[in-house]
Amino acid sequence: MKTARYFEEQVLRKRPYLRREWIMDTLADPVDRKVQPDGRIRL
Repeated sequence: MKTARYFEEQVLRKRPYLRREWIMDTLADPVDRKVQPDGRIRL
């Protein structure tokens, strides 16, 4: 899984309870998907 540097250095480091498997599962089959006004996608 390709991630942004911010995600590796900030998000995962500050949240050790998150598991990469959970993130990959969410990306593969999201419950909801919204495109934000700035173009980012929220899953």
